[in-house]
This record gives sequence, C-alpha cells and structure tokens, in this order.
Amino acid sequence: WSLVVSAINGCGMCLEAHEKVCREAGLSAEQIQAAVRIAATVHAVARTLAAEEALVPQFAAAA
Repeated sequence: WSLVVSAINGCGMCLEAHEKVCREAGLSAEQIQAAVRIAATVHAVARTLAAEEALVPQFAAAA
C-alpha cells in the first residue's frame, strides 16, 4: 500500500524506496506498474466523484 500511496502523493524518494522493497519481495516490474496504474485510476475516480458531489448543490440552486 505504501508504494501506491507514494505514487499518488507524488513523492519520488518514497516511491523509489517502496519499489525497492516490492522488488526484494519478489514482485516484477509489471506487477508494480499494474498496482500503481490501478491505484491511480481508483484515485482519479474518487476525485471525480467528490468533485461532482461538491458541484451538485450549485447546480440545484441554479435550477
């Protein structure tokens, strides 16, 4: 989890450290990349939903 949190937060030093731990644990580069891609997608969806929820009252007031 630390790897994907670091990727989402954009912390390069932390990302490198966590990637090293994942590689030492036997994960391949493809597995690590897949985890980061999935986390980025989930994060983007969550941010989009939060933004939509924040805008709903504004649209309701305008109607």
